[in-house]
Amino acid sequence: MGSESVLFRNGFRYRRAEASGLPSALRVEGLQYTYPGLLLTVLLIGIGAFGYFLMSSLVGAFLPVELEKMGASNTFIGIFITSIPYVLNMIITPVVSFQSDRLRTRLGRRMPYILCSAPFVTLFLILIGWTPAFCAGAEWMPQWLPRILLGMLSVGYQIFFLIVGSIIYYLFPDVIPERFIGRFMALFSLTGSLAGFIFSRWLLPFGENHLGWLFTAVSLFYLAVIVLMGRTVREGAYPPPDDAGKPFSPVGMVRSYFRDCYSIPFYYSFFIMMALSDVSTVCRAMFNFLYAKNTLGLSYAEFGEIMGWGGVVGVLLSFPVGLLVDRFHALRVYAFGLLLVVAVNLFSFFLVHDYRSFLVSSLLLAVVYT
Repeated sequence: MGSESVLFRNGFRYRRAEASGLPSALRVEGLQYTYPGLLLTVLLIGIGAFGYFLMSSLVGAFLPVELEKMGASNTFIGIFITSIPYVLNMIITPVVSFQSDRLRTRLGRRMPYILCSAPFVTLFLILIGWTPAFCAGAEWMPQWLPRILLGMLSVGYQIFFLIVGSIIYYLFPDVIPERFIGRFMALFSLTGSLAGFIFSRWLLPFGENHLGWLFTAVSLFYLAVIVLMGRTVREGAYPPPDDAGKPFSPVGMVRSYFRDCYSIPFYYSFFIMMALSDVSTVCRAMFNFLYAKNTLGLSYAEFGEIMGWGGVVGVLLSFPVGLLVDRFHALRVYAFGLLLVVAVNLFSFFLVHDYRSFLVSSLLLAVVYT
């Protein structure tokens, strides 16, 4: 970068500095750190990520159960929790991804999307949390209306969750130097495992009798830490995009997104691998609690305890796996992990039949998914 001016962080505050003479290993586009400055940035992103993981646990854990209580079929649950959101994902992600690459604001190109979506995510989650109690007291409602209402609120939540769920991952390579990205993603994964442990071990049991308050508390916590992250983590300055000023319709954005993504043959195999992996995780995430509760007879507390121990496994393994990623390359480690996922899922399908075998399966899955 020569003598270019960069945004320099050596503590809590940023300042302008000349890039010459500063270590390039601690530099990323328009940003320069000292080790304490980089550590503080990682910590602040980690706090935001912790709230993000807690928030994203709510719908997957409770919505299938609440819909089933309202008489929804597995097909209905699958359509509203998985099918509709995935269709929305194919529309929303290309548009916001295209736009965020070209956005230039004082807050950066990623933070505006993360910050603007957060209040809507919070609002819809609070409404979802209180809807079962409201509908239970509304005897005038037709029997089918509560599940339709809850399903539509979940779609509204997914629209804004898809925005932050995509953009938050784009933020990392924009603010974390490439040399440290494997270890940072290990910390990110560790944060998710810790959030999963806390949610499963101590928060999930509250959902049985205090669903509305649980959704409210977690949602407001998410909003608070995302605002904190957005106000204390800065992005570097980027040059205008090559097509700056060129008008694009939403269809044009989607077309450009798919042309750019699929013009490199490597990505065909990568996206197929990701799609097959997602099929596995979506099925498990959507019906895991229902299976444990209805087929195995586990209580909220027992299920939460098992998932909590899975979170502990993730915490212990995240950083060692991050070191493996930095040494052997992310795709090699990921592909090997997927082979193990297939093996454990086959074991689970044929051999899980009670609390103990479900515990063993869940711990093995925590290992291979980490």
